[in-house]
Amino acid sequence: MELSNVQIEKILGRKITNNEDNNYGLYIQNKVCLITGGGSVGEALIEEIMKYTPKQIHIVENCENKVFELKQKFLIRNKHLSENIFIHLADAKCFQKMKYLYKEFNPDIVFHTAAYKHVKIMEENPEEAVNNNVKGTLNIVRLAYKYKCERFVLVSSDKAVYPVNIMGMTKRICEMIIYYFAKRSKFTYFSTVRLVNVFASSGSIVPLIIKQVEGGGPIIITSKEVERFFMTMSEAVHLIIKAGDANHNGQVIVVNMDRGVNIDNMAKQIVDMLINKESSNIDFVYIGLDNNEKMKEQILYENEIPHRKNNNGFTLIADLCTSMGVYRFYFELYYLLWLCKKMNKKKMTDQLKRMIKLQ
Repeated sequence: MELSNVQIEKILGRKITNNEDNNYGLYIQNKVCLITGGGSVGEALIEEIMKYTPKQIHIVENCENKVFELKQKFLIRNKHLSENIFIHLADAKCFQKMKYLYKEFNPDIVFHTAAYKHVKIMEENPEEAVNNNVKGTLNIVRLAYKYKCERFVLVSSDKAVYPVNIMGMTKRICEMIIYYFAKRSKFTYFSTVRLVNVFASSGSIVPLIIKQVEGGGPIIITSKEVERFFMTMSEAVHLIIKAGDANHNGQVIVVNMDRGVNIDNMAKQIVDMLINKESSNIDFVYIGLDNNEKMKEQILYENEIPHRKNNNGFTLIADLCTSMGVYRFYFELYYLLWLCKKMNKKKMTDQLKRMIKLQ
């Protein structure tokens, strides 16, 4: 069961935005690019970046099976690409391995997409969220600063805006890391892109609903009122590359959306599109929102005032903001990482919440 672009537009309640500026990725030409994370977004990003003829693309992925899949797709079946695409089995959490990759290949542009994103799993494993998302990002950013990369793009999430869950909190701290390095950097342009839910990406709600339909139901929804923002994979990739074309340090780029998509209505539309209405007897079960979920997400903080629009107003560009002093931030950050190392989950979670309150 699959959904066509026309059906996706019907669900989103808007037309899919096509990038009108074919020159937006020209800064990639003849550059060495490093991409962390080979998931659905990272994989689509590789394909888009290849259109701009970079000198080399280095992909960092910590899952052995995913490395195998990427090699099959980009190297085995397309042997002509093997000269400028390199896929490394490596982990952003390992500073020494990442230092070796930076030193050996000297990347000009870094796209940091690697992160744990599943809200409920991160609630159960907060130490992994901090270790992977926060420590991993700090490693990648420190090395980009040390080796004077030209550009660095952090792929963040709308869940980092007024976060109520562990995943969102860790992503917000990653944004703050970008903010403070952008303040001190005289060579590297650091920027952040906040993605909303990417339609049909791995682990997103849409494939889950389709799978539940294929299984005959029930369709499990948290609440009839819950709304989420959605974008297509092509929109997400274009936004990431656009974020790399920064003209000043510390900016955040987001999608310009007034309201989200009602999940209950979306699920019912998907059921109607995939199976005959008259023969449909699929039940809907409403389980209620958890404390770590919002009824509606937001894309900007109140003090992040957009100062530019791009692509017919589809994207907004603002400056990252936080009120915490730099020395206070690093003290709180390294205390958080120390608690993570000590596996003190309770104090570590409290420290996450404390840092969000202090921001």
